[in-house]
Amino acid sequence: MKKQHYLFIVLSFFMLNLSAQDSFYSTNKETFVGAKLIDGGDLLNSKICQVKKGQEVLKFTPDEVVEYGFEDGRIYISKKVNVEGYSQKVFLERLVKGNTTLYYYRGRKVKTFFLEKGENFFEELVKHKTENSNFHEDLLTISKDCENVADAAKLVRYGKEPLTEFISRYNKCGDKKPFPFLKYGVLGGFGTTKLVSLSPIASGYLNQFDYTFETGFTVGVFIDNPISVSNFSWHTELFFSQNQFDYTAETDNSQLTFYSQTTTLNLPFMIRYTHPLAKIRPFVNIGLYYAYHLDNKNPIYETTTDFGVEHTEEVFDTSSISNHQTGALFGLGAEIKLNYRRNLFVELRSNYLYSLFTSQGKTRTLNSYGAHVFIGMNF
Repeated sequence: MKKQHYLFIVLSFFMLNLSAQDSFYSTNKETFVGAKLIDGGDLLNSKICQVKKGQEVLKFTPDEVVEYGFEDGRIYISKKVNVEGYSQKVFLERLVKGNTTLYYYRGRKVKTFFLEKGENFFEELVKHKTENSNFHEDLLTISKDCENVADAAKLVRYGKEPLTEFISRYNKCGDKKPFPFLKYGVLGGFGTTKLVSLSPIASGYLNQFDYTFETGFTVGVFIDNPISVSNFSWHTELFFSQNQFDYTAETDNSQLTFYSQTTTLNLPFMIRYTHPLAKIRPFVNIGLYYAYHLDNKNPIYETTTDFGVEHTEEVFDTSSISNHQTGALFGLGAEIKLNYRRNLFVELRSNYLYSLFTSQGKTRTLNSYGAHVFIGMNF
């Protein structure tokens, strides 16, 4: 049993070494597997292949090495192209291999891509051909034999990850999932907010009221940015909301009145997951929330009756709601496709906000809980 155990350890160690030694470089005559390649970054990798041999660093040009690859799967191919004003041999990073192959080149003043399709098609994918023409038109022409990527060809950004995802989908031509892209737009909505009294709280006056939900409205803008061309995205909003609170409470000898109208600047920062369906795409939001009350004066008044005469005075002059609140939120919604770019968003969201401090920085104040319905559309 012990011999088998030792044999398993030796074989495992041997297999790990084999899997790690997959970097290589190839000349016209032979391939050297397990070479210690030096990663010089996109710019230097496009010019030379660097191999560490003992204490020496060997440098090979694209005329000497036809291909080299790192352990992480990146592969560079030697090709003659027209870049930076003249024809030259360089190393192109191969991003996608298939019926259509995508290459990337990084020069001193240029970042560009090349497409290879069949034996007779090899062209640069230029970001802006003319003032009124860009790479989207080229992608539409190249991919016209696959209707599933027609929308994606109009939306994909000019970058490594987006173009890699697009060409990979085009080569398969079976993926009808929506293509993630940067969205920005407007939103509006309404909701209810309830103030939450803390116990114990600095002022006994704040514990006298029965806080109920009060309605309000919101209006603002949003931006939704995909994370690595995936179904996850960073979703950020900036919107204004307005709420009005009006409460009274009876004590043994007086009546307390609390009135507040707040105008608030809201900044939620969320991670969104959108399920990639064709027409109606459910999503979930979770994130952090910051709120700053621009208009936030809400004192408490006490009215007493003495010999038939009413007397009203302010008994709590510190803001009952902190100017600064932060907390967490959770939302569920759906994205409804209108056309290849424009979408309608509907979401039900709840949040809980904690008061940080008052303007005086001393008195503890009310927290708040809210539930809102948002409707938005991206441009």
